Amino acid sequence: MAASTPAEAGWSRAVTPHFTIYSDQPAQQLRAYAARLETFDQAVRFARGVSDPLPGPANKLTIYAVRDFAMIERLAGQYGVGGFYIPWAGYSVAFVPLNTGAGTRLDLTSEAVFFHEYAHHLMYESLNVALPLWLTEGFAEFFSTAKFESDGAVGLGAPAAHRAGVLLGKRFAPMPIEVMLGGTWKQLKKYQPDEVYGRGWLLTHYLIFSAARKGQLERYVGAISQGTPALDAARLAFGNLNALDGELKDYVRSMRFPYVTVPTTKIKIGSISIEPLTVGQGEYVEVLMQSRRGPTDEQAKRLAPRARQIASKYPDDPAVQAWLAEAEVDAKNYNQAVIAADRALARDPKSMDALLQKGRALMLQARADKAAKPDWGAIQQIFLSANRLDPEDPRALIGYYESFLEAGVAPPKSAVDGYLYAFELAPQDGTLRWGAVKELINQGRTTEAVAAIKPLAFAPHGGASAQRAQELLETMSSGDLTATRNKIREIEAPKPDTGKGGRKA
Repeated sequence: MAASTPAEAGWSRAVTPHFTIYSDQPAQQLRAYAARLETFDQAVRFARGVSDPLPGPANKLTIYAVRDFAMIERLAGQYGVGGFYIPWAGYSVAFVPLNTGAGTRLDLTSEAVFFHEYAHHLMYESLNVALPLWLTEGFAEFFSTAKFESDGAVGLGAPAAHRAGVLLGKRFAPMPIEVMLGGTWKQLKKYQPDEVYGRGWLLTHYLIFSAARKGQLERYVGAISQGTPALDAARLAFGNLNALDGELKDYVRSMRFPYVTVPTTKIKIGSISIEPLTVGQGEYVEVLMQSRRGPTDEQAKRLAPRARQIASKYPDDPAVQAWLAEAEVDAKNYNQAVIAADRALARDPKSMDALLQKGRALMLQARADKAAKPDWGAIQQIFLSANRLDPEDPRALIGYYESFLEAGVAPPKSAVDGYLYAFELAPQDGTLRWGAVKELINQGRTTEAVAAIKPLAFAPHGGASAQRAQELLETMSSGDLTATRNKIREIEAPKPDTGKGGRKA
């Protein structure tokens, strides 16, 4: 029977004020990597003038720093993906490579990949408006080129040299500016991603540093937040778009791109702890990454036997058993999930992951077996126990609220308040945002509901979820609460799977 002993070499976990990082770097390198990420976080927050409320354990961004692009592509299930970010309540994750194979300054570096993804996280954390694709990607690209000076200062907005081929017209014909400013994600898909990223960086950079256009970017975002279509907002804020396009071409040809420097006196990175994973955790971590990536039903069924095989060697490691419970829930093996969670709780009664997965398994099992008579009070106590361990973990608040819906009864005020607080903690989670919109409508808080749904309705990558949000927003504009509630029922028939649905408990 294997004990929960640290691995001699291999994977470790670094915990910082804003991140939890899993990596197989040596401890000294991992500490330096973590410090660099914290430095970047502080520089961006200072430059943007946003607050820095320190997140609890569940609200930190979890980073899986893997060796190369090949692992990223396997996790993404898509060739050519350099890194990706998933905004889940309590499980926001970024998968980034430590090595991109970059050989010249014109290549995409591993740091640029992470900084790009983390900029998205910071944007979603602090903005309650859906921005067009060129600006979401341009914003991320703007911060992705951070320069770390020898004195500890950080430069932000340095040239995106890895987009030079697009910016200098060497790869593709320029995208028409009207298409870039007003195109939906569907319309922009026919263009190369490099065009959106590169031209998005160029326009973002120009609007930030151009004295002649000072304040225009803020006016543009403000117009969009009021519901003005993106292209109309651009014309209102920027004026003649052909003139703007000409200025951008001149800006590229000038090859003079300023950047702002955040001095070291404004950067405080806080404490960093490094803990080696146990032997079992180190062996299991690749399975964990696939679980946290969010497998499809078919992928989850294929993953469960491997998870079971590894976890069987480490029955006394509570983290491994809790992670196994998660894999079993994903595969809809609810009985096995409860057994694994109970094994974890026997070794560690304060295992947050085990409590949440046990509650989730029992709730989804009750949904799957309509003839069952679950003890809803006991299920709710599981989520309450988790909430007592960490009052700011949105997963416990969500689970407690949803347990009443699954039981077919109206959630009490405490559950509703907790659910809306979970939304405050994790506004980046689209599924949670949709649920919060519904609850606000149920309470007749229409103005708040409209503000909350707009980022979903106008999300550049929104797809079907954006379409349903747009349909609901259109109905809400009538001011008829009964029609709005009926529209929700229409949109949600049949009921979506809240057990997975874009986030994990």
